[in-house]
Amino acid sequence: LKMASGVECILDARVQQLIDEFPDKPNTALILRCDPKAGTIIAPSDYLFNVTPEALADDIPENSSRFVLFRYGLEVDSYHTQSAIVLIHYNPMDVPVGLKRTYQLSKPQLASAVRGAKEIEIVQHAHWTRDWFHNRVLGGSGKAIAAEGEQRETRGSVPSSPVSAIEHTHSERETRGRNVSSTLL
Repeated sequence: LKMASGVECILDARVQQLIDEFPDKPNTALILRCDPKAGTIIAPSDYLFNVTPEALADDIPENSSRFVLFRYGLEVDSYHTQSAIVLIHYNPMDVPVGLKRTYQLSKPQLASAVRGAKEIEIVQHAHWTRDWFHNRVLGGSGKAIAAEGEQRETRGSVPSSPVSAIEHTHSERETRGRNVSSTLL
């Protein structure tokens, strides 16, 4: 059996400069890709400004891996926004193993160049949504995202944020626990 291998790509000089000068504006992105033949991580274009996760999905091929450096604007309330720098590894399921390996080998170098970034891996193109992304930036799990979806389907209500979906899930578990224990007594 031939083992699929990958190539560790290094940052090209232009990418390093774009990372060093990354704007401090919320909702700014830089899409990067590995060029295994040249052995470098390159930026096919410049920064994207005022971009949403859904708009990023339009700029990324569905069936090819990419890295995205994204300064995501988190709405704290109607007057305040904080930003979080996120390093996204878009790694679709149907990408050839050798290319997946190239991105895995190259990610640590990129992550060290972008100090303090939250790392997120996206494996399905459908996950490029504000709700899914917002939950991941806040540190939610797939279960919290599923719980939010279930609440929407069963009650028709939409939690104001992924955090409230998590809180609803915890309070429902506590309520169910109390119901079970009271029926046992």
